[in-house]
Amino acid sequence: MSEYVSIKNRVLTQLASSLSTLQTVYGIEFLALFGSVARGEDTPYSDIDLLYTCKPEFDTFDNYLALAEYLESILERKVDLVSFEYLKPRIRSSIQKDVIFCSPGQAAV
Repeated sequence: MSEYVSIKNRVLTQLASSLSTLQTVYGIEFLALFGSVARGEDTPYSDIDLLYTCKPEFDTFDNYLALAEYLESILERKVDLVSFEYLKPRIRSSIQKDVIFCSPGQAAV
């Protein structure tokens, strides 16, 4: 039985290669990975936590659902999307140390 290897690098690579689509189709302005996958502590059962903002004209529930579906299809894992706008300050400070930025125009490192 082989030992589980974190999907962190695969997720970052896939997000980096999908940034153009994320920006043009879903209006993504800011995207960051956080949580267990960002820390490299994920398990085969972990979801992928993503923090995001999008352009105002894309800030709809339908776009949120479509974005989540797209991300889950390319990442092959359940995705937990968290809007930066609605993130509570206490939670923001606790995840800040985990965040790996992968926004359009930024490297996913």
